[in-house]
Amino acid sequence: IVPARSEAWVSLRTMPTIDGEALVTAAAEKAKELGLEFKREKGGGYVWIEPDSPVIREMCEVAKCEQPKTVCYGTDGGEFTELKRMVICGPGDIAQAHTSDEFITKSQLEQGIDIYTAAIQRWCTR
Repeated sequence: IVPARSEAWVSLRTMPTIDGEALVTAAAEKAKELGLEFKREKGGGYVWIEPDSPVIREMCEVAKCEQPKTVCYGTDGGEFTELKRMVICGPGDIAQAHTSDEFITKSQLEQGIDIYTAAIQRWCTR
């Protein structure tokens, strides 16, 4: 069965030092060569926060973590890059997220509640 019309979309989120424009240009050229419509949509950028920044050090204190780490996954945080004090933090394990059997354990949820409570007390009740 061949449908009368098909649509596909691709999302590209590059790392901070990678431009990605050459890849977008190559995809647009290939689409044109194949007679396909290529429409570029604006999306959020990457999120990069220096690991030694004050806000990261403070969040590590709140979360009781030894060392911050860089991870590669998507977040809506790229829409808020104008914020001066931004941290991406949440409970659970990224390996369990966004899968067909996504889940979070009760203990992970409770740990998240503890972290959010400590963050609110630290920064919102001074």
